[in-house]
Amino acid sequence: MDFEPFDDEYRFDPNIFITDFPDYLLDKIKRWMRITMSTSGVVAGGSVLPPVLENLELRLRVPLPSNVASLINFFTVDIKSTRNMLTMILQNYANASNAEDLKALLRAASSAYSVERLAGASDSDIGGFILVNRVPESERMQAQQALSANDILRDAYIDCYKVEPNYTDAVRKANDFIEGLLTRKFWTHRTATYSIHVAVQKFQADSTILRFKGDSFVDDKSKVIALLDGIARIRSEHTTGSGRAPTADEAEFVVQTAIYLHNLLEPIEPLDSR
Repeated sequence: MDFEPFDDEYRFDPNIFITDFPDYLLDKIKRWMRITMSTSGVVAGGSVLPPVLENLELRLRVPLPSNVASLINFFTVDIKSTRNMLTMILQNYANASNAEDLKALLRAASSAYSVERLAGASDSDIGGFILVNRVPESERMQAQQALSANDILRDAYIDCYKVEPNYTDAVRKANDFIEGLLTRKFWTHRTATYSIHVAVQKFQADSTILRFKGDSFVDDKSKVIALLDGIARIRSEHTTGSGRAPTADEAEFVVQTAIYLHNLLEPIEPLDSR
């Protein structure tokens, strides 16, 4: 539907996302939940099948109503429970069409959440989707090609932006992706990857090793090297099992830089720099 508001009251900033589930959105989400659970075959006569209900009770450690409407109401009393109910349905009962319907609904409402397909899931699978924090459209478009090309980077992105993020795993996976990318592009003879810290040292010693499309127009490659150095410092502070957990800003910096490096370096031919 096209709508150009007459007054500012109904002009909404597309970059401001809604983090809760107001009534006008929650009613539609509840309807999506009922339809998805019903079409997946886990509901009969308005009630959740006993084996499915028993499994949910054991997994969630709480007695649950068998009536599907009551079950949905039970899990949509607040923001956190609603997000978890959506996640449970996406991971277990939603098909690709259901996932796209929810994604479109959330986008139309300027929700702070969106839907992503997990690596390895296909259109014919039931489940295999996850609720994630939504990012601005410009960032999503920039990331799409890189995320489609590499499962490790896609996993890092999901770890960073899912509703309950794991920033430690996001940094670790993005770091592993960058190390593999740099070694594959610039040191093809190696069977083991160079750490980003070692790669930075080599680029600083001889910047001609670092090549990318258009580098002939760039006299100073220090900005790209500085990005890598920043990641190396973050990773050194957050090595699994020691140090502190990375912050959201640090994890997003590492993941978004990994996407940028993929788009910058992937088009070039590999080079064996010994």
